Amino acid sequence: MHAQVTLGDGRVLVIGGLTGAIPGKPTDACDLIDLSKPRIEKVGSLPHPVGLLTAHVLPDGRVIAIGWQDGFALRSRAQRPGAEH
Repeated sequence: MHAQVTLGDGRVLVIGGLTGAIPGKPTDACDLIDLSKPRIEKVGSLPHPVGLLTAHVLPDGRVIAIGWQDGFALRSRAQRPGAEH
């Protein structure tokens, strides 16, 4: 399942998730959706594909994503949307 957060400017960041038919494969996708356009823009990728995760906007504007990689390891990362990792 992907994670999504609404950023301070109203855009929506969609992170990770599962692709394809059930059970799906984890993805490393990070997409930014501008609902005023409407437009979807790829803004980077996670360091590892993550299928099950949660994400939150931190007070300084960075987004932290925490989730499972390959069903075994818990990973987390905090980063500004669109910044290189």
